[in-house]
Amino acid sequence: MAITLGIPGKNDATGWSVITPTSPSADTGTPAGSRLIYVSSSTGSDSNVGSLASPKQTISGASGGMSLLRNNKPDWLLLKKGDVWTDEGFSNTGGHSGQDASNPMVFTSYPATPGARPKLDISSSLAPYTAGTGATGGNFRVFYGIDFNCYSGDPSDGRYTNASTTFDHNPRFDYFHVEDCRFLGVVPSAASWANQHIYFPGAETRSSVLIWHRNVICHVNTMGSLWDNIADGRFTDSTWYKTCEGLNSENNHAFYSQETSLPYLIKNCFNVDTSYNSFKVRGGANVYNCFFARAGVMLDMYGYNQGVPYGFTVGLCTIADNVFQEGRKTGTVAPFLSTGGGAIAVIPVTADTGQDTDILRNIFANNALLSTESTSAIKADPVAKNTRINNNRCALWGQGKFFEQDAGVGTATTTFSGNILDANGNGTEDVSGLAMSTYGWTHPTYTLADYGTSVGIASSTFDKVMQEVILQSKDNWRVAYTAPAVNDFFRTQFGMTLLGVDGDGGGGGAAAAGFRRPRIKMR
Repeated sequence: MAITLGIPGKNDATGWSVITPTSPSADTGTPAGSRLIYVSSSTGSDSNVGSLASPKQTISGASGGMSLLRNNKPDWLLLKKGDVWTDEGFSNTGGHSGQDASNPMVFTSYPATPGARPKLDISSSLAPYTAGTGATGGNFRVFYGIDFNCYSGDPSDGRYTNASTTFDHNPRFDYFHVEDCRFLGVVPSAASWANQHIYFPGAETRSSVLIWHRNVICHVNTMGSLWDNIADGRFTDSTWYKTCEGLNSENNHAFYSQETSLPYLIKNCFNVDTSYNSFKVRGGANVYNCFFARAGVMLDMYGYNQGVPYGFTVGLCTIADNVFQEGRKTGTVAPFLSTGGGAIAVIPVTADTGQDTDILRNIFANNALLSTESTSAIKADPVAKNTRINNNRCALWGQGKFFEQDAGVGTATTTFSGNILDANGNGTEDVSGLAMSTYGWTHPTYTLADYGTSVGIASSTFDKVMQEVILQSKDNWRVAYTAPAVNDFFRTQFGMTLLGVDGDGGGGGAAAAGFRRPRIKMR
């Protein structure tokens, strides 16, 4: 088998991972390579052999497709595009693993021609995927091109009851790859940590590689996702939208990670419309070219650099080229402690001298909803050492505060350079007093709705744009609804250098961020 990982931000074929079966492969018998198992709810039968010409009908039935999977083999389970499986899923995968990181077990779709993803349509009483518990099992797996839908949690479904289910991988893993999948209304039912959606604890020893590329998580009525104890997590070109719907609790986040994980790569993602934190990454992260909006705190590194007791030191984390808009605090969604509506919170709980944070070339704008609240674009703890805040732009943010240092005893070292600020939105630069047009600012108060108008959405609104974003898929990929395209629109309004909508722009890749070399060859 050959695996070539997709390049984040690329809008041609190289943006998608390419995975081919291990040779020799066959759709019958016991090949030395990949056994290809075909499943169709519309044309199959469990009395069939599971070949392309004679597909199985059920996924997890006693004689269904999963009954043919072999442990420690690079077998493929392929679901027919356009088919729907109601109240059935990969819920009993047990200890089945792929062969190795280059020859994983693959759950995907067929045929190769464009079409609707296969859908697992699940009630809140079932789970579309579980991998059990314990120290082993579920290694070397890929999920590619599948819709995971909880109809009980889908507001547009007549069966909606505001209930939810979970996609739960509990054992530690050596390689787990999810791409081109959508998770709608898929939230927790029962696991070892409450209120999670996608759950990867790796609880016994630290898991190795998690690839999360071009997926959508939306309409989640509790916490959007939990990631824990992962050595190398890469979250790229993905979307979190309307997570923690209707909740008013500071413990609900679109993305939550414990301090036991090493810093993640988060790049070219949307994370919008959640009640508390968009990304809460307690082990730190390198965050590039993402679009954030409508959250209590959009990026929270509370506990950052607490990794020393777990065997690592964070070192440098970089937050660069992102757009933060419309921080929220209303009567139905929670503030961030006493300072709701912040964009970045750098709050370590230890004063480790190895800790550094670079906050570079970000845009903070349109937080007028919080004009009566004590808010700031960036908030840091007294022990947040070596924080460099350079070349950012800030317009109309809360009470006009760009940066806030928490009160308390500490040894913080924060430096500033090249930032251009009109935090109070009065049309003049906060330091120089010059008109903002002097700095090339044109429309600093533009919002996502204005972007929608620029790409032709009639009577554009924030949610109309996001409804297009969550329809992104390999067979329906549109450059206009990627975070790099949206962010370049806002960079234009602030007279900033454009990064382009095709390529690896936005601060650098995994190597530049201090990550290990990937175990799989990159294209």
